[in-house]
Amino acid sequence: MRIGRALKTVAFHCARPALARRLEDARFIFIVSAMRCGSSLLQHLIAQDDSIATMGESHLCYRTDTDLLKLIAKTRYHNRRWRDPRRTHLDKLLQSRQTPPASLVARRDIRFVFLLRDPAAAAASLLRREGWPHSDDPETAAAYYLERLKSMREFAASLDPNLAMMLSYETLSQRSEFCLSGLSEFLGLERGLRSDYPVQRWTGRPYFGDVSEKIRAGRILPPAPPRELERQTSLTERLSEAHAVTRETLAQRFAIAFL
Repeated sequence: MRIGRALKTVAFHCARPALARRLEDARFIFIVSAMRCGSSLLQHLIAQDDSIATMGESHLCYRTDTDLLKLIAKTRYHNRRWRDPRRTHLDKLLQSRQTPPASLVARRDIRFVFLLRDPAAAAASLLRREGWPHSDDPETAAAYYLERLKSMREFAASLDPNLAMMLSYETLSQRSEFCLSGLSEFLGLERGLRSDYPVQRWTGRPYFGDVSEKIRAGRILPPAPPRELERQTSLTERLSEAHAVTRETLAQRFAIAFL
């Protein structure tokens, strides 16, 4: 494992000059969300556009331009497309430690798509994923979502409102054409996004995002109803309150919001 990482590091530094030249005309799209909120689905929907390169979830923390170069390199490596001509690169940010600093988000070639989901439903979904981070018990899952929603509000306040938008997982699932039309316009895509998508080589694979069978369906499916938090009234109330505050904050902050 260490040898493999060392070889990748050497390869990255050898390719860095060429990647740096690619960075000059590159564009980036980041999905800002939390675990089990539909980010894998949204990533597949956006990735159907032929001009966008992605590898699923990269788990990178973005601090400087070097991390953007790492995304380009990792995407090419995992897709086995070493001379990929695509200029737009897509990733998702699901942990607060991944939040880019102001010096990076000041770039005009980055777009952010905030994705919200009812956190009680998201926590219930997380608790069904044995061994996942923050999935030990309802209190741990709720603490993750409360912290993540707070971090998303703070991050949104640092962004140019014209470079970010928000949508809800529920609206994406129930009014997909409406959401995808607005999303396509915001991202400047020539061809509108559809509610069905091709399965990628990273679809459903561990580490790269959602591993459930639903993501392999190639289309938007209705979400499963939550079960585990039904008796956790106090937790549900706290999550619902934080979700409502975040939803209102983002809707007021960004010009484009699909609630």
